[in-house]
Amino acid sequence: MKIDASLLPSSMRDYNTVDVNHCVRNANNLMKALHKTLQLLDIDEVGVFETIGKAHGWGGRQCWQKRHHII
Repeated sequence: MKIDASLLPSSMRDYNTVDVNHCVRNANNLMKALHKTLQLLDIDEVGVFETIGKAHGWGGRQCWQKRHHII
């Protein structure tokens, strides 16, 4: 359950590797915290990711499938 650096915007890939790795590490920590929080609150994770996906213009299922790259 980690962010894949290839999913980062190309503008981020232009930064040096240390900066990108730092951003990825921070993002992974945030997503782990979100994952745990949703579990503790017994919130439907699929629904949350579908909502996030729709906000970004992705299909809800597409976002749910991408969650493995995000969490």
